Formats: sequence, structure tokens, C-alpha cells
Amino acid sequence: MFNEMMRAEIWLQETLASGESLEELAARLGYSSSQVRRRFRQCFGLSPSAYRESLRLEKAARLLTFTPRGVREIAGRCGYTNHSAFSRAFQRRYRQTPREFRLNRHRALRASRPPALTLEPTLHTLPPRTAVVTRCYVGTEQLTPPETWPRMLWGEEPPSGIPMDAPSLALLHDPCQACSLPKLDLVSSDIRK
Repeated sequence: MFNEMMRAEIWLQETLASGESLEELAARLGYSSSQVRRRFRQCFGLSPSAYRESLRLEKAARLLTFTPRGVREIAGRCGYTNHSAFSRAFQRRYRQTPREFRLNRHRALRASRPPALTLEPTLHTLPPRTAVVTRCYVGTEQLTPPETWPRMLWGEEPPSGIPMDAPSLALLHDPCQACSLPKLDLVSSDIRK
């Protein structure tokens, strides 16, 4: 039965935003709702609905802290169809409204950030570049040195406008299921300093 309760826990995590009921979970597991409630409480110390509510509120707290989304949108993303019900549940759990929680978390994050990390980005406009990309299917053990990559792209003579000594870049991919060899993208670009 423990494996079924682990499946129930995973199902509850995956269906946070949905309106699927405990009865649907019980039917999936082949047990009655009361059996699922009793066994879940034995395994995890709380009912499935309390567990789901806890997960929803934790997700809401993360979204309030780390995203600019509105409180109503966050409530919907966490499975609450009623904004007021969400606010009441959130306040019971965190002892503050969602808006207060967001403001306090943002203040705490700003206060904990070291001054050295407050960098202003500098944007530079660079001249247009030319890039040539091709994909080769070779194993990494067959990969030739970077200076040979332009020749792999176009042979002895590059297309007009691309110098033969343009820097090259390789993008290695994990092997895909449909192909037994890793994919290798070769890129040669005209980058001038």
C-alpha cells in the first residue's frame, strides 16, 4: 500500500492546479476514498486534501516571491478558483495577506543582497555578424580540432564574405533516441573586435 500512497502523493503534486477530486484519485488506485484518506494520513501524517493545500500554498509563496504575476493569477495557477478563498487560506498559513507576504519577502531579499552584486548592465550595440551553422553526426571521439571546422563546413573555399579564419564554435548535444550518434552543430561566424 505504501507504493500506492507514493503514487497518490505524486498525483497530488502533478494535479495542483486542476480540480480533480480525491474520488478520482481513489478510482485510479482502486480503493475507496476513505481507504485512501486513512492510508495517506498513516504514511504522511495529514490528509490528501491538507497535503494538496500545503503544496498549493508553498507554490503560491514561491510565485509571489519570485514572479511579478498578480495575486489573482497566482491563485488560479495554484488551483484556487476563488480569490477570496485563496487569500484566506494563505493568511491562515503565513499569517499575512499575499500582498503583505510579497512585500516582506522582497524587502528581505533586497536587504540580504550584498552591495557588490548590485551591478548595472551595460549594453553595447555590435555590428552585424555572419554565422554559418551545420549539423554533423559524429561521436565526440571523432571530433576534429577546431581549426579544421571551417573546412568541414564548406571545403577549401568559404562562401564570399566569410573569412577562412573566422572563429568557429561547436554545440554538442546529447544523443537523441532516434540516432545512435551525438549531434554536433558547427558554427563559423565573422566576429570582428
